Amino acid sequence: LGTKITTGEITRILTRLGFLIEGSHVIVPTWRQADVYREADIIEEIGRFYGYNNIEALLPPITDFSGTCNPVSYYALNDSLRELMRGYGASEIVSYSMGRPDESTLIYAEPMVSIKNPLSQSESTLRPNLFISLINNLIYNTRHFKPDIKAFEIGRVFSRKDDNLVESWRAGMLWAGRRGNTITEKSAVDATLLEMKSAAEDALKQMGIKKWQFAANTKAPYLHPYRSFEIRVGKDILAVVGDVHPQLLKSFNLRTRPVYMEIFT
Repeated sequence: LGTKITTGEITRILTRLGFLIEGSHVIVPTWRQADVYREADIIEEIGRFYGYNNIEALLPPITDFSGTCNPVSYYALNDSLRELMRGYGASEIVSYSMGRPDESTLIYAEPMVSIKNPLSQSESTLRPNLFISLINNLIYNTRHFKPDIKAFEIGRVFSRKDDNLVESWRAGMLWAGRRGNTITEKSAVDATLLEMKSAAEDALKQMGIKKWQFAANTKAPYLHPYRSFEIRVGKDILAVVGDVHPQLLKSFNLRTRPVYMEIFT
């Protein structure tokens, strides 16, 4: 509640409301068990009868980002990447960060983080990359006779490091089918890996990175083993780019040959 209330005052409030106090345990009366069944509900009762007007209004604590990142410039960077990808004619998607555990074999290169109390089995893990969100978007569009798409997403991904949950931002973009207007332009051709490479390099320049190296054959299992690569600075991976793995395309019954990139912002 943001204020200190004495144990005596808490006991007095709960007792008058019909609650029983036994040591550190609170027993809810039978007529309140429909709406008071967790700790937060009891705290709410205390706050209501203590009086919200008696609780001093304070600003929430501000997280110190010094030494880690500047949140203002961080969101500004995401906005600049968003404008860049829109400039390539891609449409932004926003998707859930949860997924199914059986998607990990070919879709995810990194181990998945399990949710302790998921709403359903199909939403019981947290994604470690953005690929599944974008490939699901392609699958949906293909089933609705729209196989030619250029889509991107900037969102959070999750991983574990030394038993700690790590949350980070990434930017992913997927092109599939014919680029250009296939109705009005007879010269419309398939999106190519070379074009996606140029888009990835533009994104790195937008991030202020001036020099990088290419490493052939990324370890990402969802990309083609011989038509993919990593962009690095030293040992740090900045991006992965490549054609989607043929086995995945076959399993999802996709006839196009999509190209994909993911930037580790």
